[in-house]
Amino acid sequence: MPCGKCFRSGQCQPVNGTCMNDCDEGFGGIFCDKTCKNGTFGRNCLETCNSTCNGCNRTNGKCDTGCHPGWKGEYCHQECDENQYGMGCKETCGRCVDGEPCLHVNGSCINGCESGYYGNKCDKVCEFGFYGPNCKSSCSTFCQASGDCHHVTGACKLGCKPGVKGKGCFEVQEVEKDYKKEFFGILGVFCFILTLVGLYVFYRIIKRYRRTRKRKLSLVKDSINLKKDAQSVAEDNKVNSDNKETIEMESSPDCNKEK
Repeated sequence: MPCGKCFRSGQCQPVNGTCMNDCDEGFGGIFCDKTCKNGTFGRNCLETCNSTCNGCNRTNGKCDTGCHPGWKGEYCHQECDENQYGMGCKETCGRCVDGEPCLHVNGSCINGCESGYYGNKCDKVCEFGFYGPNCKSSCSTFCQASGDCHHVTGACKLGCKPGVKGKGCFEVQEVEKDYKKEFFGILGVFCFILTLVGLYVFYRIIKRYRRTRKRKLSLVKDSINLKKDAQSVAEDNKVNSDNKETIEMESSPDCNKEK
């Protein structure tokens, strides 16, 4: 029978077939005719693969089939670089508090999340209506759009409702009077009222003037009529007086004697 996989192709015992100088890398057993079991490698399969390997090369112990999550390198002996984790170290850490690195194996944040994020990996943004560390704070109901605030700071995205102010719309806003605007408003009302009063007074004056003028014209007309009547009466009286004198002269004795 041929010899097994003796070290450096060495010879085996001619009687029983055992290798004189151990087995070659990757083989074991009494006759060096058996490959190393999974998880072992090297001469006589005495070396143990790194526990972070998915399975190593039976000859040199390199992790040919890849590493467990969180590890890298030929022998899977190196942790993922900072801010990376997972299978092949291809995943990026979430928003751990104070920028701390996440656990290189599963990406979890040991001491919690930054403000505005939550979840075991701190990779989820706060849901609507919440903000702050671990998303435990509620957005203000006084936001212009109630509960719609920034997931980190809590500032209302569209501003505050009337009467409140501040980043989170929790402060009562003092009403600031615009005295200049108020003054001109009052002045405008005063001028308007004064104009109406002036127009009313003017209307009354015109009306009174017309009434007085009409009365004066009526008095003048009456005076003229009285004068005409008086003149007519005087003329009538004169005519009557002349007629009376004539009658008296005709009826006197002297007039009869003359006849």
